Amino acid sequence: MRRPAVEPAPRRAALVALAACILPLVAASSRPADADILPSFHNAAGLTQLPCEHGLDICNVSTHFERLATTYAAGLNALLATAQCSKLRGWSLQQLVAAVGRRRACTWADARVVGIWTVLPQSCYVLSPECEAGVTGTAAPLFSHALFYFHSLAPAGTQSYEQDASPQLRLAIDRSFGSIASFRAAFAAAASQLVGSGWAWVVALPRAGKLQVLTTSNMDVPLMGGRNDGKSPQRLPILALELGERAYLQGDSTNGSLEEARAAYIDAFLTRINWQGVSSLHRLAITGQYDTADMLLPSIAWKQQPPASMQA
Repeated sequence: MRRPAVEPAPRRAALVALAACILPLVAASSRPADADILPSFHNAAGLTQLPCEHGLDICNVSTHFERLATTYAAGLNALLATAQCSKLRGWSLQQLVAAVGRRRACTWADARVVGIWTVLPQSCYVLSPECEAGVTGTAAPLFSHALFYFHSLAPAGTQSYEQDASPQLRLAIDRSFGSIASFRAAFAAAASQLVGSGWAWVVALPRAGKLQVLTTSNMDVPLMGGRNDGKSPQRLPILALELGERAYLQGDSTNGSLEEARAAYIDAFLTRINWQGVSSLHRLAITGQYDTADMLLPSIAWKQQPPASMQA
């Protein structure tokens, strides 16, 4: 499948306008427990005027994030306002997502009457079926997108692995992959091999002191409780890359197959990793403070100016 050519000149003014609304700020981590999870979006001077670049179209990912995050946040706020799920207000995104599929000890409050007997169910879960379905459809994708756009991605040329990755993160990469080059190769291979839409992740394994690259399909997240059940290694996401076609097919003016477009997108991402943000999440993961991270608060301020050829 080949994509039609797109003339960049007529889109110049539109691209600059889109860049002006990139990555809107949200409420800080000090928001009260009863506040909406994502009260509003607004433009901020430090997050404007980013260029659109081949491979990874910043204008596309920013508008894509704002549209989806607004929808997911509105759905999550509505869910938390219901009587069944109101007890979840004040939970962080990490806590909400980690509760999906997680079992808990059954109590007599869970018992049901069968004939003349009162019996406990074989399995009890942290979330009710209604709340779990809602959290899976709202909090999980909001977490994934926020981790990608707010903590994994940096403007081209603003960060380097050598200068911005923490010593602890560099040590974990060396222990897990052997070198940064081997890490990039492993990540690119995993992301390229995923069939359909989904995500590529780097997760911290706190007990082992290592990192792991993995992929999930659709809206699945490694943090979900079924994967952190105490029997399997705890996997805490510290970097994410969206791999749905909508993330890399819009705004790219080059011709080529879907595979070529995805490969260019992955390669571009690997040169734009927010090593400061990833290092911060890694530190929280290995010190038992992962749940305290505010995924909805950007870890860096984007201040890069567009090239002169893009200015109106």
